[in-house]
Amino acid sequence: MIHFVVQSKVLLELWSITGQPIQQQVLTTASQSGNLSLDEADLPTGTYLLRMSAGGESVVQKVFEN
Repeated sequence: MIHFVVQSKVLLELWSITGQPIQQQVLTTASQSGNLSLDEADLPTGTYLLRMSAGGESVVQKVFEN
């Protein structure tokens, strides 16, 4: 689970380690801040990349599913 506060439009993207897009979500207002939950039931065991982009900057974090 990832906690964050949205101050501008935020693009959240989940990618497989091989570069396949898995999930995408756009948050646009502060009322959408909170916890991001990914539906793990549909994810096979493996390593994924979560990219958060806002204001021209991006952060990528590895996510592990067991």
